[in-house]
Amino acid sequence: MQRWDYACVQIIKSYGTKYRFNGNNVSDWNDIPLFQMLQNMGEKGYEMIGIDGENYIFKRPGAASPTNAGRSPFRESQPQDIVARSGLTAQLKNL
Repeated sequence: MQRWDYACVQIIKSYGTKYRFNGNNVSDWNDIPLFQMLQNMGEKGYEMIGIDGENYIFKRPGAASPTNAGRSPFRESQPQDIVARSGLTAQLKNL
């Protein structure tokens, strides 16, 4: 059976444009145009499947499993340290 990894990007328009990936602020994406955010997600293997208000819903095949469900697409392996896992800004420097 096909497995899917889902992601939600929320757009916040207040004093510029800000983005949240699965609830986490992505400061590296502040004030980038919408098409650039979509391009960034596409480069990570995500396909947009829906829009719900200010939330853009994405999926990509094969990444979801019991061991990596909810895993960030912005790095290949997650550290075991919960503090290191909490910050997305460092993970997005490769974009």
